[in-house]
Amino acid sequence: GAGKHARLSKAAARTLRSCFRHVLVFADHDTPPDDARRAPSLATAPCNLLFFASDAPIVFDPPPHQGDPPGSSYHLHSHFLKWQVPELAAAAAGEEGEILTNRSADH
Repeated sequence: GAGKHARLSKAAARTLRSCFRHVLVFADHDTPPDDARRAPSLATAPCNLLFFASDAPIVFDPPPHQGDPPGSSYHLHSHFLKWQVPELAAAAAGEEGEILTNRSADH
């Protein structure tokens, strides 16, 4: 895992998975250019997360890469599928992380 900073993110993914059959979590950016082989990581830098949850399978059909510059909306739309966060995969699958409830605030 990514340590204590991933705890709430894992709980959010696990909570969504307790309500929906399919959960995907994406970071808001690609990996640093000097390490393009790795997936986004919660351990390397803070980022915003985008959670998708549905009872139906989640399928995206992004446009093909057309050489658009990084940071542009066109680049984002054609590359975001690579930005899933591996540290949250088990929580999104319902295998780890706590489920948040109104009682969670009591701890």
